[in-house]
Amino acid sequence: MTTSEKNYEGLRIGLPWMLIVLVVAIIALIPVCISLFRSGKRGWGWVVLGIIIILIVFAFKTGTKFIEALPKNSSPGGFGGGFGGGSSGGGGATGSW
Repeated sequence: MTTSEKNYEGLRIGLPWMLIVLVVAIIALIPVCISLFRSGKRGWGWVVLGIIIILIVFAFKTGTKFIEALPKNSSPGGFGGGFGGGSSGGGGATGSW
């Protein structure tokens, strides 16, 4: 096990390297695409833009797989479990104030 991985009940979780590589590639290709459109090479600009869109789809799929693989919170109430009111029933005015 490397330092970037943790073991939760037999589940191996590490850094999402594929997602990191895809995001870096997308960020690096955006200026290339803009440069190609500005220099008049619109054909290659559209090709690079298509590659960027494909990488975004792969990044989205990889990101959702990574999020689904994360360990779930085991608390029964979700966010603290204390919301929803009490059990006193409230009451009302009886006319004897």
